[in-house]
Amino acid sequence: MASVVKKHSISHELAQKMVNEGVAKATHQTAPTQFVEANGIRFAYRRFGNPRGVPLVFSPHYTGTMDYWDPAVTDGLAQNREVILFNNAGVSSSSGQVPTSVQEMAANAIAFIKALGLTKVDFLGWSIGGLIAQKIIPQAGDLVRRLILVGTGPRGADMSTSKIPEVFAGVYDPPVHIWLASHFSPSASSRAAGLAFLERKHARKDRDPELSEEAAAAQREAIQKYFAPAEGVLDYLKDIRQPTLVVNGNNDVMVPTVNSYVLQQNLLNAELILYPDANHGSFFQYPELFVSQADQFLTSALQGDDANLQSSERLPFPPSFRKGNFADSATAKTAPGVSVQSSGTQVMSTLSGKRLSSPAPPAASAAAVAFIAGPESSYITGSNLTVDGGMNA
Repeated sequence: MASVVKKHSISHELAQKMVNEGVAKATHQTAPTQFVEANGIRFAYRRFGNPRGVPLVFSPHYTGTMDYWDPAVTDGLAQNREVILFNNAGVSSSSGQVPTSVQEMAANAIAFIKALGLTKVDFLGWSIGGLIAQKIIPQAGDLVRRLILVGTGPRGADMSTSKIPEVFAGVYDPPVHIWLASHFSPSASSRAAGLAFLERKHARKDRDPELSEEAAAAQREAIQKYFAPAEGVLDYLKDIRQPTLVVNGNNDVMVPTVNSYVLQQNLLNAELILYPDANHGSFFQYPELFVSQADQFLTSALQGDDANLQSSERLPFPPSFRKGNFADSATAKTAPGVSVQSSGTQVMSTLSGKRLSSPAPPAASAAAVAFIAGPESSYITGSNLTVDGGMNA
């Protein structure tokens, strides 16, 4: 007698619940690699964390893959939101080719996000990922709620003091220690933090393949085009109105720290954090502190969102940031010798008797960063300026 197999169907709501439960239980180490197709590209991605709220999409540095993030950062931020890691077109386990322009890379990132059915995300871009983040906004500004830009710079960035050629020409034993040279400072404490990061980074066993030389060459070409000097090269930043958190070490040898300062000075709605004794991978040197500050940035309401909020629960950004409509002018608490005032669309700084306007000339910006990013200074926030070791929320 033949057996009868009964087919059972489940509702869309139950299926989504099962997916969400799987995402919530996964971590950086256990989240499976999945694939989604868009524009003829098969994108590899991993998603994990709290499925409530706005997802946070991560875009890595030059030659980076999904395995190049710090689990202390990704798992930390996944406590209060879903985290999505992905390989852009032509990178590692994703199909297609790496474009030779940042704009095309951004277009591919947009296609990936939309292929997941997402209509609103927060976006964290590190290094070349930060360049991609900036180029997403002109193409799909409504898709992004808030930006986090780490160890990156604007178009036409000042790379005159970058040590990229020396770092990548070096000989390292073991080879993985190239990431100590590029991400961390030479101090004993920073190096120790770097070694701890490398241990966390390599804990996952099923790892992505490394980037091909062809893909790396395409990324280099895109970066060189993006950083090429041009007239009015910073004008596009005034069109990025999303609240933006800019993060770096006080001495980034890859994308020099002055470029983070230039971003904060020219973006309409930006906050800057500089970590002491830190380099290109500053947020991996201070993962707990970064997670705390990034989480506050992503979850706190903006000024004016809710009249019942305490001041400690607010970010220093107005809810609708328009040119010529800033929050009340204020003088920030600063280190000795630094006074910063915000008024209208100008940010004026007094630094050793010199006034610095926004946008400031590169030489003046460099002088400001040289002072502000000293070994004991790390936190610059909002249109005001605070230098207090990074602990003032």
